[in-house]
Amino acid sequence: MTRRELLRGIGALAAVTAAGCTPLKFLLDPHPSSYRNLPDKLDTTLRAFVVTIIPGAPADDPNLVRVYSDDYYPFTKFATFFANDLDTRSRRLYGNTVFASLSQAQREFVVKDGLSSDATMVKLYKAAIYAAKASFYGGIYDISKGCKLIDFQGSNWGFSDDEMFYPNAKQYFARELTCTGNYQ
Repeated sequence: MTRRELLRGIGALAAVTAAGCTPLKFLLDPHPSSYRNLPDKLDTTLRAFVVTIIPGAPADDPNLVRVYSDDYYPFTKFATFFANDLDTRSRRLYGNTVFASLSQAQREFVVKDGLSSDATMVKLYKAAIYAAKASFYGGIYDISKGCKLIDFQGSNWGFSDDEMFYPNAKQYFARELTCTGNYQ
């Protein structure tokens, strides 16, 4: 075996090892080419994910996957990588198919497979699940709408201020203490 063949073998082994390392995969290609210019594909995959983890969620809700593209939340930079991982797992487990085209049971299995992956992917999947549930159940984009699945009617579902608040709420507060600890 020549030195060139040995180095080629070591390089191939390093490439195979690196391909299995999630942080390195993210550093090498954080926004996979299959999603760069196809926002509809990303949206479809993420909607299928949210509908999978929140059965009964309406797939056509305009705010369903908004949390994944909102720059206020840190998951934004991982959204395309996450969607690509869902599709990659789907192809590995079910052949040449994308995550969104699988049945509910198959999508659940793909998510469970992601949750039993390496530590970095588990964190990514848990973050995606938490973000979706907080956004959907908490109604962070439309608090007045609420969430029918958990019987959350929203911030105010028709009550007047007189019905919601005490007329003289100050009378129910504790007496204040001064800086010296004596009551005023």
